[in-house]
Amino acid sequence: MTHANESAFPEVQEQPQFNHHSYGLTKREYFASMAMQGLLSNPNGHSLSQKAIAISSVEMADALIKELNKEYATFNIVNPREE
Repeated sequence: MTHANESAFPEVQEQPQFNHHSYGLTKREYFASMAMQGLLSNPNGHSLSQKAIAISSVEMADALIKELNKEYATFNIVNPREE
């Protein structure tokens, strides 16, 4: 299961005096940034407003997270981990 607010690239910094976690971008933020990059790379997509691009990017990220959380049977594919 993918949670929108989990870190996309979690890491623990190795410092004995600190137990500090650096979480960086959430999965939702990362997926939205990748969607935005795709929208902006389209030469025909520049007619969209900044707000429309931002909203579309977040909506795409949310849709991806929703689809990733569906059961494998929904997609009618085989889960390679179950073979």
